[in-house]
Amino acid sequence: MKRRHFVKNSLLAIGATGLVPYESLFAQIQNGNFRFKELTSQSISEFWFLLLQYYQRNLSSSKAWFTGEGPQKNWGGQEDPEGPLRMMFAFGGWLSNPERKSKVRYNGVEIDIQDLFLEAVINGTDPGLKQGWNLEDKSAWIYPVDAPNVGWALWLAKDRFNSKLSLQQKKQIESWLNGVNYKKRYNNWALFDAVRLTALKAMDMSYDASLLEERLVFNETLYRSEGWYSDQNNENVFDDYNNWVFHSHLMYIMLMEGENSRPEFAEWKKRTKTFLTKQVYFYGADGSYPHYGRSQLYKFARLVSFILGYKLGLVSIPTGQLRRLIRLHFNYYLGNGGVNPETGKVEQKISGNASHASREFYSAPGSVYWCTMSIGALFLLEDDDPLFAVKESPLPIEINSYDIIEQVPNWVVHGKKKTGHTILYRTGPHKKNIQKLSEDLELNYASKYRRFAYHSHLGYCTGRSCDNMLYLKNGNETGSEIYLPIHITSDVFKVNGVPILRGVYKYTIENATVIISTIIIVKSEIHLRFHKVLSGSNNENIYIDEGGYALGRTEFDRINTQSKNDYACISNKNGMSFIKSIKGYDQIKVSDFGYEGKQKSHTLFPYGALPYVTVSKPVKDNDVYGLMVKGSAKHFSQKKATKIIRDLSVNNSKISITLNDENVIETLFLEAH
Repeated sequence: MKRRHFVKNSLLAIGATGLVPYESLFAQIQNGNFRFKELTSQSISEFWFLLLQYYQRNLSSSKAWFTGEGPQKNWGGQEDPEGPLRMMFAFGGWLSNPERKSKVRYNGVEIDIQDLFLEAVINGTDPGLKQGWNLEDKSAWIYPVDAPNVGWALWLAKDRFNSKLSLQQKKQIESWLNGVNYKKRYNNWALFDAVRLTALKAMDMSYDASLLEERLVFNETLYRSEGWYSDQNNENVFDDYNNWVFHSHLMYIMLMEGENSRPEFAEWKKRTKTFLTKQVYFYGADGSYPHYGRSQLYKFARLVSFILGYKLGLVSIPTGQLRRLIRLHFNYYLGNGGVNPETGKVEQKISGNASHASREFYSAPGSVYWCTMSIGALFLLEDDDPLFAVKESPLPIEINSYDIIEQVPNWVVHGKKKTGHTILYRTGPHKKNIQKLSEDLELNYASKYRRFAYHSHLGYCTGRSCDNMLYLKNGNETGSEIYLPIHITSDVFKVNGVPILRGVYKYTIENATVIISTIIIVKSEIHLRFHKVLSGSNNENIYIDEGGYALGRTEFDRINTQSKNDYACISNKNGMSFIKSIKGYDQIKVSDFGYEGKQKSHTLFPYGALPYVTVSKPVKDNDVYGLMVKGSAKHFSQKKATKIIRDLSVNNSKISITLNDENVIETLFLEAH
């Protein structure tokens, strides 16, 4: 059978015998086929070349700064150093294999990978170059994060370039890597120092040995249990930084030092293996993910620990399942426009339809290349690695529905086989400084950490909105809302196989304080939330709102609304969001929101709508409020959803529910300690 060649989008590797074309992954872009058909070393390479097309068109003359389009607040202009610094992950991975070509041609464009890498490193570390990585300028705060990327890439590519760098250039690089500031670390930044110093050590360059040990000792204070690290030393903060910093960077250290060179490496491996065991359950059947926490613009970077773990033999899921997971997760962002499959631009948002409201204050156009961690990790595998050839096997969500308890962060991960959706339910701890950040910098961290549910397909509002959270008001007026509670205590367990999450929170609004105990009962894609007002001060005029899922829409999408005295259901082509008051709430409302540049928007769409409940009278101590919530990208019968409860008994200490399957669930409200 003759092999087909697609001229327009063919990739050409430049070798000793000239240009050799072969079929491109994205050959049929014109027909709307934007997806990986299979995960191979070739398809991953071509995907990266697509990204490089956009990347190299948007570089400064020094190749050390990125000029891509997007919101830019960090450096005043439209350039940032993060693009080249973060592309180092992929540069290093590609160049680690001496058999790979240093130049390629893709879509008729020549890409000199070696030149892009070397010029960025040499010019970036040149202290006399204006468009370099000057440790004294206002962008220097980011270099502790990205300096290890340079060290890691140089170590990977050392066999190629050791003889090509002059002694002066080596000294320049060594000086820059050692010159990154040594401020005390309180979170994952300690590992950035550790990787940077390990790279210097592995390349036989000078380094601060005592600081390396200090950072590794400190990182141990961030470890909790079951593979989870907290992103703060004085509180518990759990998010995707476990995937794309803690476990990944510890594996970088093991690979550079030799995976058996330190006795503690055995414990690190054990933790990573434990952590990865449950991570596969977070992914939907289409590779989607319930985006939770900050820096979600890094997208498929979260796969890096799976890939490095596979290389080190720490992944317990079948290799065919891992192959499918990686392919589908890449495809998810190609399909939703988070990565533009025609231009190769990685967007500063989760999907192409969304606004930029979900980005953090520290996100520049080049920041998103953190995602190339996973591409670079795949390049560390041989081209004929079994991962690229094994038959795919189904993801857990394609096999059965499940409720997975993550005890440390206090989460339940629900997967529904019929819909292919996953939902992260939570009552656990979160960043205590979110309120200050949100007020001072108009950030939307709270929406990323403090909602009770995060859905793989529905997304959420990025601003001040009560979707899947409580919203307290001092007086029944807008403008005095507070939705930034302080976590006091929480737990998670099962009763007769049904997951229960509990939490106690302190809300402070103006001069009033309210302490609320929350119970979440999970029954598949439906969950029941109950809130008891424990106590407070100056809270005689506090009102409460609570919402279901925020349903995203484009400008022209029609929202269909059905509502009665105790329920509301909204729907469009993107899904359905349903709520029903089951205790205390006496008003049902639907709001519409979202537009570019404003605080309130949606993570997946530019606009959204939200069903929510409220009260006509102020809350009182020992009041209990209850809400039924269901959301899905697929339409469902709200009448059937309401029948989940056969009998309900609520008092100010206990919830007792008989479900429609005769399962009886009883649980007490947690008290504040």
